[in-house]
Amino acid sequence: MKPRFFKKLCKRAAPLCIALDPNLKGIEFVVREKGGHDGWNGAGCGDETAVLKGTPGFGGFSGYYEPEWWDDSAWSMLFDQVYWAVGEFDPNDEECPYPRWPARIDPRDWRQVIAEAERMILANERAPAPGPYV
Repeated sequence: MKPRFFKKLCKRAAPLCIALDPNLKGIEFVVREKGGHDGWNGAGCGDETAVLKGTPGFGGFSGYYEPEWWDDSAWSMLFDQVYWAVGEFDPNDEECPYPRWPARIDPRDWRQVIAEAERMILANERAPAPGPYV
C-alpha cells in the first residue's frame, strides 16, 4: 500500500476505532517522523513502504512487572475490531481455530471494512442503554 494512501486510510479509521472502543481515546498518537514504524505498512522497508509523518495510530505500555510498549496503526486496529466482531467461527474446522470473514465482506477491499465498521457503530447507537443494576 502506498504511504500516502495508508496515511489517509488511518486518518479515516482513527475516529471509527474510538467510536467502537471508547477506551482507545487516551492512547492515540501521531507518527512524528517518516519511517519510524516500518512494520505498519507491510513487511518491506524503504521509501515505498515508509510510514509518513502524521499517520495516526494507537499505543501504550502494557504489562505489570515488565511493561512493554505496543503500538499499531489506526487502520490495523479498525481491521482487527471488525474482524473479531463479525468473524464466523466454525466449531467443526480443526485446521483453522480463527474466525473466517463472512461472505458479504471482502477483507481486501477497505471500503467494505469501513462500511461494516460504520454499520457496527450505528447498531451500537441504536441499542437500548442497559438498565440500572439491582
